[in-house]
Amino acid sequence: MKIKLILFVTTLFILSSCKEECDPCMTPPSPFYFEIRDAETDVNIFTSGLANPDNLRLINESTNEDVEFDFLDENDYNVIMIGSIGWQTEIIAAKLFLADEEVFTLTVDASRKSDDCCSWTEYNDIEIEGADFTQDNNSNSYVVYY
Repeated sequence: MKIKLILFVTTLFILSSCKEECDPCMTPPSPFYFEIRDAETDVNIFTSGLANPDNLRLINESTNEDVEFDFLDENDYNVIMIGSIGWQTEIIAAKLFLADEEVFTLTVDASRKSDDCCSWTEYNDIEIEGADFTQDNNSNSYVVYY
């Protein structure tokens, strides 16, 4: 009986050590970039001084909580970067406000995936409502006309 137990434990140890190990990898979700331009002049409203980025707010429509974003103003770039969406599987609708005026609503359906020790985000659907916009087809960069 003792020998059977030793053989069983040894077999389990050998089989468990044969499992292929891999280094975990994680790809963060691609951020969204928004340049807000005046609809009449096609000029960035922050670069031109028409608007103040301190008056921006991004609100989760279902929870009314703030959604984290960054305003990138180096070298007069002046765009909004949203990197907080897609870290988990979720459908989120976020409204961007400038002062008390709604600029647009961004709705994202994101799925967090994993396989072979790696994780990444797939965007199933991305919608912008309430404003005209153009998109760079190679990235999540948008020009929104306000």
